[in-house]
Order: sequence, then C-alpha cells, then structure tokens
Amino acid sequence: MRSGLKTLNLKFLIDEAQMSKVLTSVVTPSFVTTNKVINKLRDKQIIVYPGKKELTDKIFQVATIGEISQEDVQYFLHSIAEIVKK
Repeated sequence: MRSGLKTLNLKFLIDEAQMSKVLTSVVTPSFVTTNKVINKLRDKQIIVYPGKKELTDKIFQVATIGEISQEDVQYFLHSIAEIVKK
C-alpha cells in the first residue's frame, strides 16, 4: 500500500523505516483538505483518520489492521488517486 501511495506522489509524515507497521501517516496535498479526503473515502466505505492536535488538517492516517486483501489495497489506491489527482 505504501509503495502505491508513493506512486501517487504522496508523502509520509515520517520516514518509512520509523513507521509503525499498522499505521501510515500521509501528508495531505496542499490542493485538497484533509476533511475532503476523509469524506470522499468514507463515501466509498473506506475509513481513514485525521491527524491529532496540530496535525488535524495536515495529515490523514491509514490503519492496516486485520484482514486486508490485495483487492482492498487496489480499491483504496484507486479511490485515493481519484481524490488527489489535480
């Protein structure tokens, strides 16, 4: 999933080597709001979370806990691509 996010030119809040295996913090692109990302994904039954405190409007967090298929990952990446393309 992370490699797909990188392919979409999305940046991570921290270096990938320092990240938890189950949580990815993605910097929200400047041309879209974090709320828009969260709401558009929610419309597609995908739940992501805003950052905490001062990061609320700067990042969104993707949890990868539980049974996640390759099809789930592709659906997520396709959905996020529709939102972040200019």
